[in-house]
Amino acid sequence: MYLVRQLRIKKRKSEQGFVLLMTLFAIMILIAVSYLALTIATQDIKTSGRYYCERRGFSAVDAGLTALCLDFDPNVLVPVSNVQVDPANDSVSKYSYTKPTRNSSTPSIQATRSDLTVGSGYNWVYQLYNGSVSGTGGSGCEMTVDVTLRYGPVNDDPGYR
Repeated sequence: MYLVRQLRIKKRKSEQGFVLLMTLFAIMILIAVSYLALTIATQDIKTSGRYYCERRGFSAVDAGLTALCLDFDPNVLVPVSNVQVDPANDSVSKYSYTKPTRNSSTPSIQATRSDLTVGSGYNWVYQLYNGSVSGTGGSGCEMTVDVTLRYGPVNDDPGYR
């Protein structure tokens, strides 16, 4: 009987170590799962922030392109830089554009008769100008778009006054 009692005592002692080992193993699994969840959540937050910043930058480029098209006259247009899109609500989004330069490598676009409001007999064309518009939606979110603008109709005859 004494021998059976000693075996039971030894068995209980070995079970106590097993419970401790399983508890440590479960804690390690929980730490690993928590780390994975934290990493995924952090990446999602970074991606969302970058997406939001890029959208604001694209909106700033769109506002700059609209301003450039509305004010486009190659004889009087001056470049602008760091113009706020909406000063009352958004102090971060800004746009800039360069003065478009004449694209002499590509031919002008021939104006059709329906485009002209003045007399015929001359060579009327649309001239092409290259420029770029950039916008920022925050730190590290700058976008630049190259544009080609059409100006005219302009008389292309050398004898025209």
